[in-house]
Amino acid sequence: MPENRINLGEADIPLLYLADLGIEFGFPQLFTNDKSIKPAGTFNARGLSAAILKARELGVRQVIIPTAGNAGGAMAAYAAPSGQKLSWWMG
Repeated sequence: MPENRINLGEADIPLLYLADLGIEFGFPQLFTNDKSIKPAGTFNARGLSAAILKARELGVRQVIIPTAGNAGGAMAAYAAPSGQKLSWWMG
């Protein structure tokens, strides 16, 4: 549902033109997106934004993730603006 979406600027990831690589492999119009510029600073943000959105749709008020790193940061980045409490276990 649109009212459950949380946007941290994911759509603002730039496209990079790979001219030399594209020509070398026969794709003169080769582009990629720069995924190093993520709202939460990690590739985990895409999956966790979807997980938080679904949890919010289902009425989940607290989320938890076993992590020792980036996944916890990504979950926190999306859980906080959604009003969900966040827990994590570092084992």
